[in-house]
Amino acid sequence: KDLKNQLHSQPGIDRSHADTTQVVKCIKRVIQKYYPNLSELFAITMETVAREMYAVSLIPHAVERNATFEAIMGCFLSGFAFTLKLEDVEKHCEKFLKVFYQIGGQFVNAANIIKQTIQETVRDELGVQLNINL
Repeated sequence: KDLKNQLHSQPGIDRSHADTTQVVKCIKRVIQKYYPNLSELFAITMETVAREMYAVSLIPHAVERNATFEAIMGCFLSGFAFTLKLEDVEKHCEKFLKVFYQIGGQFVNAANIIKQTIQETVRDELGVQLNINL
């Protein structure tokens, strides 16, 4: 078998035994990888991004009023501190990435790429299959 088939045929870690802390670290690394691209994308439509992030309670009103890329991303990333189960981590990612669909345009492409990269990274590094539904 080739390596790709071997990776996909290996059983993953039981989701109930997944180390949420390690999953979050993987997700944060992926998000950091896309920081320059996201920063440029957010800058184009910062008010819309802030309004949509506020609408789904990812950022507080104070951040919406004085939105910066760093403040929005800081709120999103710090939200992982309040996720106890793998399902909570998945829902937090979904909430963030669904906002991209609400905004449209290149944000949709960004959401799809980030979702795919997160899922592949977590699967390849930790053997855990994340269910992020957009």
